[in-house]
Amino acid sequence: MAQQYKLIHPVKYYRDYLNSEIRPDGRETNKCRNVAVNIGSVTTADGSAVVKIGNTNVICGIRAELAKPKPSEPNQGFLIPVVELPQMCSVKYRNHSGANEDTDVFSCAIHDILVNSECLDLKELSIHNDKLVWAIYCDIICIDFDGSFLDAAILACVAALRTLKLPKVIYDVDINDIKVDNTILSPVNLKAMPICTTFMTFDDKSDWHE
Repeated sequence: MAQQYKLIHPVKYYRDYLNSEIRPDGRETNKCRNVAVNIGSVTTADGSAVVKIGNTNVICGIRAELAKPKPSEPNQGFLIPVVELPQMCSVKYRNHSGANEDTDVFSCAIHDILVNSECLDLKELSIHNDKLVWAIYCDIICIDFDGSFLDAAILACVAALRTLKLPKVIYDVDINDIKVDNTILSPVNLKAMPICTTFMTFDDKSDWHE
């Protein structure tokens, strides 16, 4: 009955809870969702983290690959978030409705937050100017989409980056020879810890922290 009421009268559904100073999940209006973080759980990734905020569950696995830099940024590497919203994560994406558009929006938003916060200095990912850099792919998969996804995704990315260690690379530019020594690993230097917090405004007067 509650779900039917929510579908038929969504505004009144939320207003009733707000007037009672309680959320539909039983939390008080000023109480955040519970947060849990598990790092290094994906052994096939170069770095990983699983984050749960409330019922929203996100996995971030990191792939580090060698690449050629952009001509316009010859001394910078790449930080590339890639979001996946599979059918199982929400009824919203059961028929892939809006999934492709939302993955692009989320991927761009995560990239902007990580890069603009200068969490990772992309110049430190350069191996040889104009020739060779690291491309860091953050593969973000949503297992359960129940709000505050961006918050969970950012936290998962940062936590996974903290577990990332890159192998030593020896590059001979004269003969274009690349040697990767996986016995010598170095952590990336995170300069900031960006945190994303979601809010919503209801009736143009009430801030509701997600």
